[in-house]
Amino acid sequence: MTSTSNTDQMTPDSRKLDEIPEAVIQQLGKRSDRNLSAEFGISAYFLKQKRLALGIEQFKRGTYPEEMLELLGKVTDREVGVRFGYSIANVCALRKKLGVASTVKPATTPTAKPIKKQREIVTLPQELISQLGIRSDQDLSTEFGIPTYYLKKERKSRGILSVNVPEYPEEMLSLLGKVADRDLVARFGYSSTTLSVLRKKLGIKRHRKVWTPERIALLGKIKDSEVAALLGGSFSKESVSQCRRALGIPICRGPRNGAPTNTFLLLSRGLTTGKKEP
Repeated sequence: MTSTSNTDQMTPDSRKLDEIPEAVIQQLGKRSDRNLSAEFGISAYFLKQKRLALGIEQFKRGTYPEEMLELLGKVTDREVGVRFGYSIANVCALRKKLGVASTVKPATTPTAKPIKKQREIVTLPQELISQLGIRSDQDLSTEFGIPTYYLKKERKSRGILSVNVPEYPEEMLSLLGKVADRDLVARFGYSSTTLSVLRKKLGIKRHRKVWTPERIALLGKIKDSEVAALLGGSFSKESVSQCRRALGIPICRGPRNGAPTNTFLLLSRGLTTGKKEP
């Protein structure tokens, strides 16, 4: 009788069990047969047979090696997963379930807050101060090497106007704030914007209409439009009518043909001689 070798006596199933890689065998019982089958492409049936042949109990969900549990939080989840054959997600979920904190990462050096630069206090030389308002800030900055904003601040604190402010008629300057800007516009030819800026630079408030007894005396004696024309400035026909109605003074309608009233003509002649009150 012819004898046969042990290899010839092995069944196909036995060969397949012997062909299972050592890396897979190390994970038998630690992970489910189905999970290993999906990852390594080996039939769950053969994995089960190999496990039983080695006397390895079936993986029970929620049961993990003691050594693995001891490493949780001491090394990274990735290291635990690679060592014991679990995914990072599974290790992370287990660690959180057990209330174990993640591996402490090396402390990073906190970003230093930028140091706020303190503005340097500059002492202006007397020679420069004496030229403020006489020469432009830019010229003085170039000559003395001091930023223009320092010069502008110092000039304003001393009430010195910029050198680029043109010279205005003394008569006009004396009337700023005493009469309306629009009266000065018509009289001196400057724009209302120019006059407004000039007033603010000089600290002069805008003229506001004041109803003096002399002005109130005109109400009802001449037409509202004529009162506005005589007073000028901020006294418009509407503001004159509003004041007259508030005082209960009847309106003066003037001649039916729309001609000016005689009182208005007389007062107008007085204006040409410079008798108009500011």
